[in-house]
Amino acid sequence: MKWNLRPCYFSQKVNFNFRLINNELVLRAYSSISFNRDQYRISTYNNKVIVNKGERLLIYESDFVFEEAIFHLQCNLDLISQYDLLLGLEFKKATCSITGGKILKPDKFILKQKARNRIKNIPFIHISSNNSRSGKWKEKFKILGMVYQ
Repeated sequence: MKWNLRPCYFSQKVNFNFRLINNELVLRAYSSISFNRDQYRISTYNNKVIVNKGERLLIYESDFVFEEAIFHLQCNLDLISQYDLLLGLEFKKATCSITGGKILKPDKFILKQKARNRIKNIPFIHISSNNSRSGKWKEKFKILGMVYQ
C-alpha cells in the first residue's frame, strides 16, 4: 500500500470472536495494525463485524489513531465454507480500504495471509463452553453454520 504517497508495508492482526449468547450470534473482533514492519503497532477501536449473507462477506471495520488523526479501516473477507475455515483454507485475502485523516481518496489495497499462518491458527478456532468435547464441536458447527448460512 501507499502512505503519504510512498510505498509502505502494512500488516493487521485480527482475532475474531463468534459466540452464541441467549441463542443469538454475537460477533466481535480485536485488532492491531502496523506500518513499516512493526515500526508502529497500533491498537484499533470501535471494532465491528458484520456478516453480509447475500454477498457471502465478512466485513470488519475499525478505527485507529495515527499521526494525530483518526482513520477508518474496512476489510472484506470472502466466506466460502466453515469446513475451509476449520482446515485453514479460509481468509486467504482481505480487500481493505482506509479513509479519514488527510486522505482525500480512500486508499484501497489487498492484505494476504500465508497458508502456513492460516494452518498455524487452526488450534485457536475455539469456543468457550461447559459442554463435553463432542458438545463443543457441535456448538462450534452450530455457530459457524449461523455465520456461513
